[in-house]
Amino acid sequence: MVDFTRKNALVVQTESILQDTKNNNYVFKLSKGEGDLYSLEKVFVTIEKSYRGESCVVPVVAGSLNQGDQIVLSGAKGITESDKVKLQ
Repeated sequence: MVDFTRKNALVVQTESILQDTKNNNYVFKLSKGEGDLYSLEKVFVTIEKSYRGESCVVPVVAGSLNQGDQIVLSGAKGITESDKVKLQ
């Protein structure tokens, strides 16, 4: 039984989705910085459907999140856009 379908869906791990103080959902997208450090960009998303730890999301601003973009999966709580991160 299928209760949801979407062509070209962006699916992320649900734990990577955070909420700001106004209950807006977002993920942190990584951009290559200097050396092995990455900059962060907060990308607001709408959750269309969640199932078994994964969520289908749509970026609030079209084109701000695309297939193949790297996002922070875990450890995102407590970081900000001004922080630099290193992949582990």
